[in-house]
Order: sequence, then C-alpha cells, then structure tokens
Amino acid sequence: MSDYYIPPPPPPPPILWNTANNDPNANANTHVNLNAPGPNAPNVPNYNTVVDTDVLNTFADNINTLITPLPNLQSGLKTMNVQPGDFYHADLIRNAITGLNGGGGLAIAYHGVIGDLINGLTDVHQAVKDMAVKYSTTEDLNNASVNDLSTEFQGALGYFNALPTDAQPPATQGG
Repeated sequence: MSDYYIPPPPPPPPILWNTANNDPNANANTHVNLNAPGPNAPNVPNYNTVVDTDVLNTFADNINTLITPLPNLQSGLKTMNVQPGDFYHADLIRNAITGLNGGGGLAIAYHGVIGDLINGLTDVHQAVKDMAVKYSTTEDLNNASVNDLSTEFQGALGYFNALPTDAQPPATQGG
C-alpha cells in the first residue's frame, strides 16, 4: 500500500449538443448535452406536454404532512420551562432560551418562526391544490403565464421572507 493519495483523473470535457439533427438522444451514452431543450421544446421528436395533476396533488399532500406536527412544536416552545441551575452561566442559558421571565428569548422567537412556517406551508399547499384544478388540461397550461405562477405563491413568499427576521430573539435585558 502506498503512502500517498493519487486522485482520479478529471472527467472529460462536456461536448456541445449537435443541433444539426436536433436529436437529444444522438449522444446519450457518450456526451453531456449542455444545450438540450426542455421536454416541451419544438421540433424534438417523441416529446409531449402532459399535465399530471396527480403529481401536483401528491406534492400538496406531502406539504400537508409537513404542517401536521408543527402546531404541537409551536405550543411546546411557548410553555417551555428551562431550569439549568442557580449560578451565573445557568441564568445566561435560561435568559437566552426563555427570557428573564419566561416570555422571550429563542423560544418565543422560534414560536414566531414556526408560525410563519405553518402559514407559508399552508399557502403553498393551497396554491398547489388550486393549480391542480386550474391547470387540469394542456390547454389550461398553455394559457398560463409566469405571473399566474408567481401570484399563486405570493402569500407564502411573505411568510418565508419573514423567517430570518423572526428568528432573531428579542434583545435580552440585564446582560
């Protein structure tokens, strides 16, 4: 066994797709296709637009399973009772986690974060369910615009953007 490491050779450079024949499978086993079109690209054989609302509904249901345990976590944070001991550093720990009188610190900050997460995930869940109904046919999807998609998720975006701010605990007193 040798005493030094020999790294593997670098991968070969990617080869650009040959647009002359517009065949995404022409080099499937030998080359990387950097400029391959998406699945709905024009003039690409054997590609069709398919609207699969079952997948959207499954995604929405999966989002809903993420929401289910969060209210219990949120209420547990509000009733947290930290008792680290009766010495200087223990008081610092208690103050950081629950505040001086149990109404602040990280516990209350994360209570707000989890509330935003619940609201944001609920909005995503509902938006995806609405999209599954609204875009149930290829024709519906063809008439959709980028603004339609951003409007569907706008409510959730506000909650998710608030997460970093809400994660900051209130200023501690007497530190």
